Amino acid sequence: EQLVSYSVESWVTQHKDLLRIDPSELFSSSLSNSNVSTFEDSTNIDPDNSTKPIINIAVHSDGELIQMHIPRYYHSIPVIGSHATASICDGNLVHFGLEQWGEIDGKTFEER
Repeated sequence: EQLVSYSVESWVTQHKDLLRIDPSELFSSSLSNSNVSTFEDSTNIDPDNSTKPIINIAVHSDGELIQMHIPRYYHSIPVIGSHATASICDGNLVHFGLEQWGEIDGKTFEER
């Protein structure tokens, strides 16, 4: 799972300007086993560090198909309903998608 996460993170980072996204909203700077989970034991928050997103990975057909669900975080705050998905088939990234993605201005209600 670490290699899969790293590969998708690398692809997103290489294409961040074209995608117009900030990879840090999907991937923490240090990916560890504690924030990558398989489908069977997936949860949304790492119990040891509630600010780190958990990347959910489902492996099918002995690794022929790998699916990922990556929640979006903005300055360690979860963006409810906003996430990325990726599918890898036979070692090739065949799908990358963003759900409910948009610009976040970061202003508080008091600043508006």
